[in-house]
Amino acid sequence: YFRVPKKTLLSAAAIMSRRPELKRPPQVHYGDTAAVQYANNSRMLHIQREMADRAIELLSLPQDAPAYILDLGCGSGLSGEALSDAGYVWLGVDISHSMLSVAVERDVEGDLFQSDLGDGLYFREGVFDACVSISTLQWLTHCDTSHTKPKQRLAKLFNSLYKCLKRGARAVFQLYPTDAKQLELISECAMKAGFVVSMLVDYPNSSKAKKYYVILDAGSVKRLIPKALTMADACEQQQKQMYCAQEIDEDNPSFTNNEERIKMQQEVDPIQKQAIQSQFIHGDKNKKKSHLKYGSKKRGKDRFQDKEWISLQKERRRARGHDNVPLDSKYTARKRRPTF
Repeated sequence: YFRVPKKTLLSAAAIMSRRPELKRPPQVHYGDTAAVQYANNSRMLHIQREMADRAIELLSLPQDAPAYILDLGCGSGLSGEALSDAGYVWLGVDISHSMLSVAVERDVEGDLFQSDLGDGLYFREGVFDACVSISTLQWLTHCDTSHTKPKQRLAKLFNSLYKCLKRGARAVFQLYPTDAKQLELISECAMKAGFVVSMLVDYPNSSKAKKYYVILDAGSVKRLIPKALTMADACEQQQKQMYCAQEIDEDNPSFTNNEERIKMQQEVDPIQKQAIQSQFIHGDKNKKKSHLKYGSKKRGKDRFQDKEWISLQKERRRARGHDNVPLDSKYTARKRRPTF
């Protein structure tokens, strides 16, 4: 018998818990229940919309020009909504019938097509002006059955994609790679199909916000690739949202005098801006960090807030499809007696 270290087992279990593509095939993982929960998860909606908008930006399409875009792994149509808001016509392809059913219920504007991307695409040559894919490509690099070969599946996808794209078109794939070998395999198959491969990593120094984008150009492309985003860009964007000059209605009761309007329209003090930036990057030094260790044992005021906050959390859990949410009563959020 071979003795396996505990660290190895824990790391493998942790990876399996974070990687749904390592557990089961996508058509099984995104069943009827999971598809509805995925479409009603507010955090997932926000993240998917941000990545879709970023992928559209990386396409660098000419402004005020119509385009027919292919959405690979469209799911419930979250990325398709971003394409529709940008004024583009799109067609979505996905392997999960449950996710496509949710997209039909949400009444998305694009056309939907159920197919396995590993079997290739069944479209005419030179149909699409561009292609986007959000959190889909990593599913093709794993073996679901004994006869599945990721290299052949990627080759079929990229060869058929190169044919159905117009010359000079661009495809942007957002993915979560497991290691460098996976990226090398994807780049090798894409270059053999005829693509010019580029890679962009947003927030490279962040472990949670890091996003990988594989950019494939079909033929000679004169468009430039936008620069990668950093935490400083995110800090500036947050400051603009908080302190930018905004149009304030005179009928708004929250602003009763002119002093508050002037304070909102003026720029932030440089010292205060530097303090906000330092707090955004390094965290608030005055904030207690004892909850990071043994967070589940916290009780009292540090565990939860008032009754309104608890009711809001219950409504969110009910909206996500959880059945074991306690009902509201007169004892909700009532303070307990001190224990001896």
